[in-house]
Amino acid sequence: MDFVLSSIALVLSIIIFLLWYKHEITLIEGLLISTCLSYYKISFLGPTINVLFLFQIFVSACLVISKKVKFSKFSSILFILTIFSFLIYYILLPFFYKYFNGLNIIDIFINQIIYVIKYLFPILVCISYIQISKYETIEVFYKSLNKVAIASAAIAIFQLLLFITITNNFVRELFGLIDGNKYQYSLFGIDLVRIQAFCYEPKGLSVILGLSFPLLIIYKRFFQALFVFIVGVLTVSQTFFIVLLAAVFLFLLYKYKNAIRFNVVMAILMFFFMFNLISSFINLFQDINHNSLIYKVVLDRALQRFDITIIDNNNNDLFGLPLQRDLELPAINFFRDHNLMILSGFGTGNYKFIPSQYFVSDWNEDMLAKGTFKGHFDMGWIFFVSEFGILFSLLLFYLITNVNSNKFNNYYFSFLLVVFFFHRIDIILFSFFSLMNKKYEIFNRNHFLQSS
Repeated sequence: MDFVLSSIALVLSIIIFLLWYKHEITLIEGLLISTCLSYYKISFLGPTINVLFLFQIFVSACLVISKKVKFSKFSSILFILTIFSFLIYYILLPFFYKYFNGLNIIDIFINQIIYVIKYLFPILVCISYIQISKYETIEVFYKSLNKVAIASAAIAIFQLLLFITITNNFVRELFGLIDGNKYQYSLFGIDLVRIQAFCYEPKGLSVILGLSFPLLIIYKRFFQALFVFIVGVLTVSQTFFIVLLAAVFLFLLYKYKNAIRFNVVMAILMFFFMFNLISSFINLFQDINHNSLIYKVVLDRALQRFDITIIDNNNNDLFGLPLQRDLELPAINFFRDHNLMILSGFGTGNYKFIPSQYFVSDWNEDMLAKGTFKGHFDMGWIFFVSEFGILFSLLLFYLITNVNSNKFNNYYFSFLLVVFFFHRIDIILFSFFSLMNKKYEIFNRNHFLQSS
């Protein structure tokens, strides 16, 4: 199966690249399509060598070789910020070195080189091209996102029907379901599965659908919006509802103040307030029928996050914000004991060197014991703070929010920034930022402006 999925990943990435190369799709469209096909990966090379990564590498290599792109001002600054982060890390490293298991200077240097080649370089090239290409516009972004969201939602429904009718896990896995039945659950005695289309997992699909939902409302495509909402619920991912809440919070804020930086900070604070409020009244949810539809599909997994006491009174939260125990929590627990290290972070690719006592999830511990743990984050700003430090993160936040367009574009960019706080949508966020820098006043719906 790994060979089959790897072959599909390579073929799909080549097809999307050729479509872009022949000018049949824009780079924005290619990035969004490949994001929604990131389930397919070349697993023996690594879990992140998926269609999105391959497409970015192909495009970046093509643009650099053909000399069709030069680094934009933002790309150059982002690269300088990254180098600045590395230097801060090396300066502080002698004070922190003893806190890691098996870390050496060679490991650090290799991890940073891998980061620049694998992660940073493709992003810098792609967003530089987006900023200079006349074919890449905000309107193209909005329309393309709606198309891939609707297509992914349709694929997800097909996937659910496939799961119900076909019990062969090989066939299920071929059509995008991890292990065929990894996310299986029962509802009223019927075996169902958390649908993900061809995204890397259900939450990946839920984010794409959530990002499209406010656009469909603005475009007055209410039937499609309802379809996207229903499929979003069927992902059984609380991330979908967080994305929708982000859209609502920012809409309310933009009714009074058209300011990206202020509204992003306020929306995130509103989430912290909301989560603390839920924690205070968590006992009220225990009376809900655990066999009901709303509990099974909406509340069950969300309320599990608020079971914050794990071991030795270590909490599963950050100032009341519940964290995933197997992703962000070990890093946060590490920084709780080593506060000063938050200035530099623990360095790119060094998550796997954090002492094992900070990991509380069984699969983390198993992979650490086998030496196969790679370490990754779902929450974007925790990723930046952990691997680059808070100085880098604050400077990047200031830089990336120093743009201005019409009211809807500002609203949507703020929306992406808040979503990025909870879920990494790196290439989508940076691509939209590049579009904002073009100063195109393309999307200006009266419906939104009047209601704001």
